[in-house]
Amino acid sequence: MVNIVTKLSTAENVALSLYENKIKYIFGMPGGGSSIDLIEECTKKGLKFVLTQHETTAALMAIVYGQLTNTTGVSLSIMGPGAINLCAGAGYAYWERHSLICITETYNSSLYNKMSLQKINHSELFSTMAKTSIILGDSDAQELVNKAITLSSEERPGPIHFDMPHSDANDSVISYWKSDKDYIKTEKVSSKQLKLIIDTIESAKFPLLIGGPLVYRNNSISSFVNLAEHLQCATMVTSKARGIIPENHPLFMGIVSGVYDKSTFEGQAIAKSDLIVSIGLDRMELLSPWEHTQPHIIIDKIQNPHEPIGTPKHEIYGDLNEILSKLKSILTKRNTWNTQYIKEFWETSLSKLELNNPTITATSVIHTIRKLAPKDAILTTEAGIYGRVALYAWKVFSPNTYFDSSGANTMGFSIPAALASCIARPKQRTIALIGDAGFLMRATELEIATRLKLHPIIIIFTDRTLGMIRVKQSSKKYRRNGVDLSVTNFVKIAESFGGQGFVANSIQEFKQHFTTALNNNQLTIIDVQVDPNTYSDHIKFIRGY
Repeated sequence: MVNIVTKLSTAENVALSLYENKIKYIFGMPGGGSSIDLIEECTKKGLKFVLTQHETTAALMAIVYGQLTNTTGVSLSIMGPGAINLCAGAGYAYWERHSLICITETYNSSLYNKMSLQKINHSELFSTMAKTSIILGDSDAQELVNKAITLSSEERPGPIHFDMPHSDANDSVISYWKSDKDYIKTEKVSSKQLKLIIDTIESAKFPLLIGGPLVYRNNSISSFVNLAEHLQCATMVTSKARGIIPENHPLFMGIVSGVYDKSTFEGQAIAKSDLIVSIGLDRMELLSPWEHTQPHIIIDKIQNPHEPIGTPKHEIYGDLNEILSKLKSILTKRNTWNTQYIKEFWETSLSKLELNNPTITATSVIHTIRKLAPKDAILTTEAGIYGRVALYAWKVFSPNTYFDSSGANTMGFSIPAALASCIARPKQRTIALIGDAGFLMRATELEIATRLKLHPIIIIFTDRTLGMIRVKQSSKKYRRNGVDLSVTNFVKIAESFGGQGFVANSIQEFKQHFTTALNNNQLTIIDVQVDPNTYSDHIKFIRGY
C-alpha cells in the first residue's frame, strides 16, 4: 500500500500556522486572488474573517484584539492601494510596539514581470516599519510564519509583512529579516550594576518609580507593585502601561508623557522626587526629549542604544521579574513618600480640572462616565484634548481596560479599538471617546457593529473644530485657519446603522442618556455638545500650553 502525501498549498500552510498560534480572527479587505484562498482555508480551521471598510481599520482592530487575547493580530489586504492603506496600520504597530501580521496579495512569479496594474514593491513599502517581509511559497510557509510571529512578539514588538502570491508553488523568498540587531539582549543580570543601583536607591529620600508597557508584556506587574510597596514610593506609569498598578492605589501619582513644565500635573509630580527609576520605559511614548535632572536608573529587558532616554546614572538589563525581585529582597523596607501628600496632590490636581463642574465639559463628562460605568469597563480614546483629560479624569483599575494612541497619536483609533474590544470581551462594556473629526474618519466602520451585533457606547465630543490644533494656533497667536467643521447629525448616523443616538447639552442630559446606554445592549452614540473655548483652561495643566 502506497501512502500518498498531499502537499499543502501556501494558503493551507498559513492557515495551519495561524491556527497553531491560537489566532481566532483575521481583519481586512479581501481581493480576488490569494486572500480568498486564505480566508477559505482559515474558515476550515475555525478562524473567522471580519470585513472592514478600510485596511487601516483592519490593522487597528487586529492589534487591539490581539492584545486582549494575548495573541498576534492578523490583517489582510489586496495589493497596491490596499497595501498602502494597511501600511498606516503597520505604522501604528511600529510606533506603539504591537505584534501584528500584515498579509498582502501579490502577483505570482509568472505574472509579476508582465503586469503593472496595482503593482508596487510591498517589501520596500513596509521596510521602514516591518521586522521582516517574506514572499510566501508553499514549501516552507508554515515554518516561516511561525518564526515571524515569534519575531513580531520579541522586544520591542512590531509588525511583520507577508506577500502571498496567488497559486504559486515555489519556495518562500525572504526580502529582509530584521533580527532586532539594534537591541542588545542580556542573558545574565549584572551583579555589579545591581549593587550600584541598590546603593543609589538606598541613598534617595524620594525615589519615584515609572512603569512602562514592558512591565505588562513581561508579566511583571506583581513584581512592580511589590517593589513600590516595599519602598512606599510614588509610582507613575505611561499611557500604554495604565492598569499595571490600580489607579486608586495610595502610591499612584499619575501619567508620564514627556511633559516637563513645572505648572503641569506631570511636572509637579516628578519635581518632588530625587531619583527616578524607570522600568520598561519606552522613548516612543515621550512627547519630547528627556529633561529631568534627577539621577535616573533604567531597568529594561533589552538595551536600545539608538533610542537613549537621557543620560542615566545606572542601567541594568535582563528579566524584569528577576531584577525587581532581587531589588526588593535586598533594599531596606521603608516609607519614602507620605501617602497623604499624594492624596492631596490628586485632590488639588483634579480640582483644577473641575470634574464636578455643573456645565458640560470633557472633564465633567469623563468623570461622570467613570462614576456610572462598571469598574471593569474598557475605555478607548485617542489624540484630542478629551483624550489628554482622560489621563486624569478616568481611573484605570486593571490592565487591558484602557486603549489609547500615544506613540502614533492616531486620530480615528478609538472606533476600531472599541469594535475589536466588543469582539474580544463581549461581557465587558466598551466605551469609546472620540472627537467629531476623529469619528468622521471612521464612521463607516459602524457597519461592523451592525453586522456583528456589537454594542459599543460611543461618546462624541462635538466642538466642530480640531480642538488641540486650535489651542496650539491660539498659543502662537495665529489666526484660526483650517480647523473648523460643519454641523453633522450624529443621531441620524447612529440610527442609520440600527443604533440609538442622543444629544447632550447638559451634564444632566448626559447622565440620563449614558444610563440608558448602559441599560441597553445596543450600539449607542451620545453627541456631547462642548464649548472648545474651555479647552485651554484644562490642557494647560496637562500639556503646559
